[in-house]
Amino acid sequence: IKDAKLLQAIIDKKVTDKFEILEILLKVSNNVKKIEQSPKKEVVEAKAKKKLVVYDTSIIDVDGGMNSITGDEAWGSVVDNNGNCLITKYRKRLKEDLKVTLKKVELPIAVRYVVVSKFNDVASQQNNGAELLAMVIGLKITDYQLEDTKSGNVADNIFSKEEMTKVIRSDSITILNTWSKGRVSDKLKKTIDPLKLEYVELCGELRKQFEEHGGKLEKVAAKENKADLGFHR
Repeated sequence: IKDAKLLQAIIDKKVTDKFEILEILLKVSNNVKKIEQSPKKEVVEAKAKKKLVVYDTSIIDVDGGMNSITGDEAWGSVVDNNGNCLITKYRKRLKEDLKVTLKKVELPIAVRYVVVSKFNDVASQQNNGAELLAMVIGLKITDYQLEDTKSGNVADNIFSKEEMTKVIRSDSITILNTWSKGRVSDKLKKTIDPLKLEYVELCGELRKQFEEHGGKLEKVAAKENKADLGFHR
């Protein structure tokens, strides 16, 4: 509207000074360019839709991995049935409740938050630790589901019966058959990192609660594990 009035003033010869006319025309021209360069409403709406994440937490996949990219640590990943990173969704609560180290990394398949495994009872093989932490996080998320449903915590999430996680899948036999039951061998107890042992015991407690509410842990083939870090694909 302001630009239109300025142009009308030139047309009506209310402004006659050449330099003033030139200044007005340059100003109007720059404003037009700004309007043309601003994203259209359709583009903005399309980008907003693209960023919308649809979670399917009926199944959670967990995995851990270690290679030259992870260095002397291993990374654990936790995703929903659509492959969405659940550590991203719950990272603030997880850091506070589990005292774990989380970091954002660019994987071959996606950008995700991962949990870092670097226990002091092994010199180089941190993979089992990452598998353990990923399972603890997967089970802890089901604990959050129960908490939020009971408390009506709308700020975090409200889960209907259909949305509650029913299955957590892992490709680690060690995790499924031993550590997630809160057990380690007597031999391992002598050398295991005390912090790792705490996570094993917590994993056993969380699994028991999960199963009491109808959940179950299942074996998944490594190539079908949606939480796979993607380094060997």
